[in-house]
Amino acid sequence: MQTSLASIGFSFLAAATLLMPARAADPAREADDKLLAEIEPRLKAVYETDEFRMRGFSATWLPDSSGYLKLETPDGSPGPEIARYGPASGKRTVVAGEKLVVPGKSERLKIHGFVCSPTGKRLLLHTDEAGGADCWVYETESGDLHPVKAGNGVGFDANAFSPDEGRLLGSRSAELVVFDLASGRITQVTEDSDSYAIANSGATWSPDGKWIAYVRSDYFVYPNRDHGLSEGKGTGLHVQMLIVRYLLDHLPAGPR
Repeated sequence: MQTSLASIGFSFLAAATLLMPARAADPAREADDKLLAEIEPRLKAVYETDEFRMRGFSATWLPDSSGYLKLETPDGSPGPEIARYGPASGKRTVVAGEKLVVPGKSERLKIHGFVCSPTGKRLLLHTDEAGGADCWVYETESGDLHPVKAGNGVGFDANAFSPDEGRLLGSRSAELVVFDLASGRITQVTEDSDSYAIANSGATWSPDGKWIAYVRSDYFVYPNRDHGLSEGKGTGLHVQMLIVRYLLDHLPAGPR
């Protein structure tokens, strides 16, 4: 019986392989692999699932202190909703949720903020509604939803509702405006007409709703700015010339 050289070589190789000692373990590599296996879940928790992200808390107390309102998006919810929480029991009740649908559409409003009226019966909703009103008024008792068509550039802050809840105090550029919810009429309160130099802010209603207090800031210290003059002492051009003159008098000679 003849045996080929190829089969003899294969048998010898297999025997040599079985007789070779196993490669010695690398303690340093094993330690690195163990450490990586431990820290990988933690890295994913920090950068992927945000398990360690600081969670803030923001809520609005109801006027009678019977509870507070919170804007949140629970798991499984099709969109943000406003819930009421009892301060003692912690009981959660949805105040505005399923009814936050624009008439003629099937999707909810994308709310990113709200303002509660003095009695809590009305909510001014700040939304990201495209091609429509940015603000809506929601009636908490009936569930009715009304757009606030105050025009482009009009914004409302936390002091928007009048004491009777029938008007909204807002701003448009440098001017303060009042929007009547019943008629949809908007009234301009101030007439400074210079958004670059004058700002009216901190506006708030008086308790009887007959007055509005606000802070008027003039970024130019000269009184002529109030009269809208374009030339002469106190105007923007005059201030610019003063700055140029100061720089020419005080900067050292040489290339600028």
